[in-house]
Amino acid sequence: MGRIHHGLLAAAIMIFGLHAARADAGDAPRFLIGGEAFLPSDIIDARAQPEPDGTVSILISFEPVAAERLRRLSSAHVGRTLDFALGTRVLIAPKVQEPLPGDTMMIGGPFSVAEAQALALAISGKPPLPDSLEDAEE
Repeated sequence: MGRIHHGLLAAAIMIFGLHAARADAGDAPRFLIGGEAFLPSDIIDARAQPEPDGTVSILISFEPVAAERLRRLSSAHVGRTLDFALGTRVLIAPKVQEPLPGDTMMIGGPFSVAEAQALALAISGKPPLPDSLEDAEE
């Protein structure tokens, strides 16, 4: 399992030309929102999420303290763009219409399932949580 984890992270770095930056535990591209680092410890889960229209998004679930930071950042950017980046690659830069509520968010883009999975792993620093307890036991 460790090989898959590190292999996908390496694939994300190779596929997207991400520049590794020093993170809290080893070399990994940082997930930045508005230039502020959100570390793997800030993220509960990140996963590829196929959409009904055939596109693929990345669903990110934040720890409560990080969700509050995201809400404050987005509040400060209402009417302006807010960059969401991995390393030096800006994934999206939407114009913020209103503060982002809750503890989850979606990043949409022209991702394949494999690309979204690799990005989700690079964002969270860990594989996605199992979908059920049965999956966790396997």
